Amino acid sequence: DGIDHNGRHYPRHLIAWGSGQNALYCYLAIPFIARLGNTALALRLPMAILSSLTLYILFFTLRKRIGEKKALLFTLFLIINPWHIRKSRWALDCNIFPDLVLISSLLLAYGVSQKNYFFYYFSAILFGFSSYSYGTSYFFLFFFIISFLVYLFIKKPRKRYHQIIYLGVRFVRVVPIILFLYINIFNKETIHYLWFDIPKLKTDRFHTVTSVFSANFLNDCFNNFKNCLRLVFLQNDGLRFNNIPYFGTLYLFTLPFSLIGMLHPLFNKKKRILLDRIDSKVSISSLLYFILADSRVVSFLLSFILDSNINRINIIWIPLVFFGALGVSDIIHHRKWTRVPLCTAYAASFLAFSFYYPIHCNEKITPNFFPGLKEAVQFSLEKKPEHVYTTLSFFTTRNMKHRNMSVPLLSIIQVPPLKIRKTLQDIASIYQRKGKKETSISVRIMKIPIRTFLVIAESSGDDILSMIGQYKLFYLCYIFAIQNKPFNL
Repeated sequence: DGIDHNGRHYPRHLIAWGSGQNALYCYLAIPFIARLGNTALALRLPMAILSSLTLYILFFTLRKRIGEKKALLFTLFLIINPWHIRKSRWALDCNIFPDLVLISSLLLAYGVSQKNYFFYYFSAILFGFSSYSYGTSYFFLFFFIISFLVYLFIKKPRKRYHQIIYLGVRFVRVVPIILFLYINIFNKETIHYLWFDIPKLKTDRFHTVTSVFSANFLNDCFNNFKNCLRLVFLQNDGLRFNNIPYFGTLYLFTLPFSLIGMLHPLFNKKKRILLDRIDSKVSISSLLYFILADSRVVSFLLSFILDSNINRINIIWIPLVFFGALGVSDIIHHRKWTRVPLCTAYAASFLAFSFYYPIHCNEKITPNFFPGLKEAVQFSLEKKPEHVYTTLSFFTTRNMKHRNMSVPLLSIIQVPPLKIRKTLQDIASIYQRKGKKETSISVRIMKIPIRTFLVIAESSGDDILSMIGQYKLFYLCYIFAIQNKPFNL
């Protein structure tokens, strides 16, 4: 019926944990989950397919325009990039944003240079879809597309009414996003628009992750930009599930080549770009270089208002990868003897990363993703006890609202969305009745088909995870299921 657990019909933005989650990746995953079930493979396939499609479009768009060798260099740099490999395997919703922007940019450059109206306007539709992939797109796409169209106005490659139509197509695609921002910034209520809902979030995320509404705007902008520069140079944001130790997001030795790729045109008037010479008209080479430079500038502008980490500033990595390829290409072009050492360095780094990432990296980040939760629930249900007792704390953190914390557990049991909504309402009413002074809550709230009762209990005291650790907690779940004893803190 197109209803989520909050009772919203085809929402343009998910409420999720209260402060919102972008909806596009969830919609892309629906056919895979319908076919393969609610499995890790079904959730990861859309990201893997889109990332692979990006590589295919990149190579076949460039090879006839800038030469097969340079197109292959660009594609290989993206193929072996640690950040791109990780994000292609990790079904994190925001990480489809860089792929969609890259594909849209390639189609836009191709459509402009070849005067192909289909690809030109199709890129506007794709840019519109990318607005639903991540919140940073609202800022990035506005300045990115406007600056690109201004560039086309100056170059005059086609009649100007095409730019106006392009903006019109883009505007129509983002009307729901504009309404979503209006509702949540000005504290309006959820509205039903056409066949879908535009929800009001439970908490305001705009104030927590950006400095737009900060009382210390200038100071926060300076600190945000400083943190972003540190992140780019160190390729480390301090988050265990984001970092790639020893390798970084680009390979640690790539950044100097990226700087060479960015700065080279400033010192070379005869050849202003490294991809190819600029034609008398606007060529795909000049368009692609402008797109790279434009995305780099807008990404750094975004960093002023954003509390950056590797995922939040994900739009910056692809330009840095490509500028790295430009820098390496230029060095090899002027110093032939560097070809073997550079190729050897990247090949060795890629092989080392290929061995390190699937084993050691996964071992380090596994505790962040609640290992054993699904197995614990399934084990408990198989025992068919009268009651199963657990805590909300074993899959949440303190800064999240209790009303949405039961969703992972209920989704594992595969409870329909409307039943999940009823269960969450019951939990909320229990908390309202009991009040915050209660140290323990243990109430039967839902009966499921195998005559097992799910009881949610949560303490208002210290987080149980900090006392006994995640793995021990899952084993305690097994004990509760067998002994039919409530979990009292």
